[in-house]
Order: sequence, then C-alpha cells, then structure tokens
Amino acid sequence: MKFIDEARAYQDNMIEDLRQLVKIESVRDDAAATKEAPFGPNIAKCLDKALE
Repeated sequence: MKFIDEARAYQDNMIEDLRQLVKIESVRDDAAATKEAPFGPNIAKCLDKALE
C-alpha cells in the first residue's frame, strides 16, 4: 500500500486531532507561568494534547 493510501485512511482522525489542537488558546502568558508551565498554562495544555 502506498503512503498516500495509508494517510487517507487516517485523514478524518488527523483532521479532528488538528481541530482539537487549534481550539486551545496557545498564547504565551508570562503572568500565569509556573515551573511546570513556563510559558503559561494554555501552552502546556496544547503541548499535552499534542502528545496524547
């Protein structure tokens, strides 16, 4: 099977995953930064979602 055929099989899932990522406001927030989330909680949330 060619790569493009494999990619098409997962296209709907990949699009939904991307939609979920872009919903998260991933703007740096130094005022809310912590040791665990040095760029702010929303960026940490976005990174966590991307790693799922």
